[in-house]
Amino acid sequence: MRKGKKLYTDNTRGEPIRIFEAEDDIEEARFISLTIKKLLKSGFKASDIAVFYRTNVQSRILEDSLRREGINYQIIGGLKFFERKEIKDIIAYLRFSIFEEDEISLFRILNTPRRGLGTTIEEKIKKALEENTKQLEFLQQQSKLASMGEMLGAIAHQWRQPLNALGLNIQLLIDMAEDNDCSVETMEQFVERNMKTLLFLSHTIDDFANFFKKDKEKQIFSIKKAIENVINIQSAQLAHHNIKTKIEGEDFEIDGYPNEFKQVFNFFLFFNYFTC
Repeated sequence: MRKGKKLYTDNTRGEPIRIFEAEDDIEEARFISLTIKKLLKSGFKASDIAVFYRTNVQSRILEDSLRREGINYQIIGGLKFFERKEIKDIIAYLRFSIFEEDEISLFRILNTPRRGLGTTIEEKIKKALEENTKQLEFLQQQSKLASMGEMLGAIAHQWRQPLNALGLNIQLLIDMAEDNDCSVETMEQFVERNMKTLLFLSHTIDDFANFFKKDKEKQIFSIKKAIENVINIQSAQLAHHNIKTKIEGEDFEIDGYPNEFKQVFNFFLFFNYFTC
């Protein structure tokens, strides 16, 4: 016999219970996450909201929906779906199958399930991976140095004409001074003309310095402007090889690392006009 009980509360009368009938578990989870989002926007504290479910299996779809809506949550009396060991193992297998350089995933699945591999094997694998990483870093550094050498060559070509012009102007000024034909107006014209040349040289140095500066975070940038920047720096070098360039097509923006993009494009440009 079940003992009878009478439920009661001393709280004031609240809102009546509402029932939502969903077609499936996905619609149910979406309804819950959107309701929670509305409550949070209206001023409710996250700590005042709770979702009850019968079994832990039901949590995954609900967690997916909460994550999509950007809602932080906490599982009471259990682990979040993606924090469970078996789920982490499966994700590690998937990650390593796509990204072979993912060492963290590799060492997670190396002996899962147990294959009788000891720490000696793991140490040998770690050593081999470290050597491969060092070789890759060396190749990347060599590529960067080659690209820097090419950029310096491009700057040398760009500077040759302005420096020659600057030298001729200085010699002209000396000759005018010796002939006592150096008026204030002439000096002003000389300063203005040569300041433009020096400004051009200064901008070229800035372009070179920024070109190899490592981007710390992603940013939205114009593909067309990035390509134009590389071509402007390489213009004298391209002209020296009788290469004409023309950028066609519509411009578009991407979210990424502009300097790395320009370095790759510069390498592509360098490789093509020296190997074609």
